[in-house]
Amino acid sequence: MKTQNTALESLLKTDRDVIVDEWVAEFKVGGSKGTGSHVVAEARSVLDGLAKGVSAGGDAARFDSEAWAPLRDALESVSGSRAAQGSTSGETSRFVLAAKKPMFDRLQVTFNKDAAALAENLWWLSLLVDRAAQYTVDAYQRSREDIINRQQQELLELSTPVVKLWDGVLAV
Repeated sequence: MKTQNTALESLLKTDRDVIVDEWVAEFKVGGSKGTGSHVVAEARSVLDGLAKGVSAGGDAARFDSEAWAPLRDALESVSGSRAAQGSTSGETSRFVLAAKKPMFDRLQVTFNKDAAALAENLWWLSLLVDRAAQYTVDAYQRSREDIINRQQQELLELSTPVVKLWDGVLAV
């Protein structure tokens, strides 16, 4: 685990902006909604959360650990924002999964002479990104349920008739 954290931590520090640019480009390939500066900001936020988790020594197999709390928070924010904008849960998950290619490419360059280390790092990163994508789907569903519940409450309030009987007296 330490090798994976060290390699990824180094990449996230040195190649952050390139990874973000390539991530957004990879996401755009599918003709996805929201391809402007908002997507770049979301990608940066998720990468920052990822970097904090990696530097805290987070284990990809323990995505629920405290080390990954900043990443989970960033994913919650992305999911909530996308749910409110009408994106699908699949598109939201695909946004997270699009991060794999640029990071895989960087790891391949880093470990080009060491196939075993490359395979180990790719597996670790793949596991981490997959767990993040699944978390994103779950967070998206919770966000959509919250939106639906809020809308139901608002409709109930609107459907309750209020009649003014005289000044200061209303009948419901």
